[in-house]
Amino acid sequence: MKTDKITTRSFEIVKKNRKYFAARTKGYDCKIVIDDLSRDLEPGEHELMVEDISVRSKYGTDLIFRLTHDAEEVKTAN
Repeated sequence: MKTDKITTRSFEIVKKNRKYFAARTKGYDCKIVIDDLSRDLEPGEHELMVEDISVRSKYGTDLIFRLTHDAEEVKTAN
């Protein structure tokens, strides 16, 4: 895991899908992987520590993020 791609970002979670949360960050649509750390997130504004696992192709970029810390841990750290 590369540490240079881990950042704290502000997200607006729109809805929960089967594999990803549909979200927005900095005005762009993105996805957040649903896993053990993120499964309890609710729609709304969140400040999350994430790893950028975006997929880049000649057609554009799919912004995809994976949580590196539980959302509650990030809240207590700030």
